[in-house]
Amino acid sequence: MMPCFRFAALLALLLPAVGAAQTIPPVGTDATFDVGTWNIEHFGNPGELPSNDALQFKNVLAVLRQAEVDVWALQELDDEATFNRLLDSLGAGFGGHWVPDDAVSTDIGYGFIYRTDVVTLTGNISQILAGSSYEFGSRPPLQLRARVALPDTTVEVRVINVHMKAGGSTSDYDRRVAASGILKNYVDNLQAVGAHVIVAGDFNDELITSIAGGRTSPYQNFLDDATYLFATRAFDQPGSSNDANTYCSSATCSSGSVFDHLIATANLIDDYEEDSAARLIAVLSAIPAYTSSTSDHLPVFARFDFASTGTPNEPEAPGRTFALQPPFPNPFTDEAAFTYSLDRPGPVRLELFDALGRRVALVVDEYRTAGSYRVRVNGSAFAPGLYVVRLTAADGRTATRRLIRGR
Repeated sequence: MMPCFRFAALLALLLPAVGAAQTIPPVGTDATFDVGTWNIEHFGNPGELPSNDALQFKNVLAVLRQAEVDVWALQELDDEATFNRLLDSLGAGFGGHWVPDDAVSTDIGYGFIYRTDVVTLTGNISQILAGSSYEFGSRPPLQLRARVALPDTTVEVRVINVHMKAGGSTSDYDRRVAASGILKNYVDNLQAVGAHVIVAGDFNDELITSIAGGRTSPYQNFLDDATYLFATRAFDQPGSSNDANTYCSSATCSSGSVFDHLIATANLIDDYEEDSAARLIAVLSAIPAYTSSTSDHLPVFARFDFASTGTPNEPEAPGRTFALQPPFPNPFTDEAAFTYSLDRPGPVRLELFDALGRRVALVVDEYRTAGSYRVRVNGSAFAPGLYVVRLTAADGRTATRRLIRGR
C-alpha cells in the first residue's frame, strides 16, 4: 500500500493540473472598446452537459478574467445563483446583469458582464421588444446603455444581446425571420437619431443560406443594408457554411456552424478596427477538451477604436442643423460614406453628379425625420475624377460637397 504521505504528495501534484485556471491570451486592448459574445452551454445546470460544473465554472472564470474584453453578451446562463457567484468571483472590477428566459418550462437565462473601469451604465440593463417574445424564442433582446471611457475619448453606446430561436423547422425559421425584421426596425430608429448600437449574440442560423432547408438567411435584411457593419460576415463565406464555425459539432471544433455574430450601426463603421472580429480560438488549446468541458460555442469578439475618428456621445435629441458633412474617405476608390443632418422633418434628396453635371447616383429620395443620417455608396464602377454631392431639402435649401474618385 502506498504510504499516506506519498499519496497526498502525488495528489497535490495532480490536482492543480486538473483544476488550475487556464491561460487565455488577452484579445482586448486599453485603447479600444472590446465587445464579445459567448453562448456558455447550460452554464450552472447540473442536469445538462457539460457534466463537470465546477470545471466549467473555473474555465469560464479564466476566460472572462484574462481575455480583457470590456463587454460580454452571454447566452445560455441556466442558473442565476451560478451567474451571481461568477460575478462575485470576478471581483470588484466587474459588473453584470442576468435575466431569465420568458418561457415557463425552462430557465435558460442570458445577460451581460462588463468591466467597470471602462463601462459606466447610463440606465438600467433591460429587455426590449418584450411584446415580441414569441418571435425571439421567449428571449426578448437585452439592452445595455453605457458610457465607455477610453484613454482619449468618452462614447455613449448601446449593446443589444440576442439569443434567437433555435431549430431547423419552418416555424423556427419563420420566427427568426420575424425577429430579425423587428430588431432591425428598432435599431433603424435608434440609428436615425445617432445612437451607437452593437448587436451581439447567438443568431442560431447561417448567413449564406439558412439551416432550415437552405432558405435565404433570416438576417438577409441586415446583410443587404450598407448602413450596417456585419463585423462577423467573413466567418460565413460563399461555398461553405463552416469556414469559421462558431458552434462546434465535433470534439476539436473542426466542424459546426456560424451562429455567433456582431453587428454595428453605420456611425461605428469607421471606428471598427479592421479585421478585428474573430473567434477566441485560443480556448481550444488552453482549455483541455474545451467542447466537452466548457461550451459548444466559441467566444467571438471585435474591437472599436473611437480615438481615431472622435465618435461623439449619443445625442439626447435629433440634430437641429441642415448640413452635409465632408465625404469619407476622400478621395475614395470603391465606397464612400456621406453624413448629413436635418433640422426638420420632410422629403430629402441626396444626389451625386459628375464633373459635367450629369447625375450618376440618387442616393436618398425619401421622407426623413429631423436628425443625423449616414449612408454609403458603392462607386467602384464610377470613372476616376471629380464629383459633386448635393443634399436638397423640401424647402429648396441645398448643401454640396466635392468628392474625388481616385485611380
